[in-house]
Amino acid sequence: MTYSKQKLTTLNQSTFKGLEVVSGYKLCVEYLESIRTAIEKALSEHPRTTVLRFDLHLPKSIACPDYPYQHDSGVITRFIESFKAQIKADLVKKEREGKRVHSCTPRFVWGKETNEAMQPHYHV
Repeated sequence: MTYSKQKLTTLNQSTFKGLEVVSGYKLCVEYLESIRTAIEKALSEHPRTTVLRFDLHLPKSIACPDYPYQHDSGVITRFIESFKAQIKADLVKKEREGKRVHSCTPRFVWGKETNEAMQPHYHV
């Protein structure tokens, strides 16, 4: 979900909808709401949901005509689609082997950090 910078609201409290939030950062109410919605959807589908948080750091671009791609804005989309395809392939493999398979709907919340980072990277 993309937001226009003019419509974003900064949280000025130590809690959001009854939950404690990290202090010392400018947090966006609209982003917090998106995160909360994603988690609620996941929990309503699978009450035993696992949440992971990780960073994706891309290699620095190199001056080489054979370098496969530039780090454009589609890199996170390609990562997410690849991740979903790997999960689907794993489920198909397990089903073929006769193992018990549970449905899986991966959900993602991500942000691209560019301000203070030496090189842009993603928080997922």
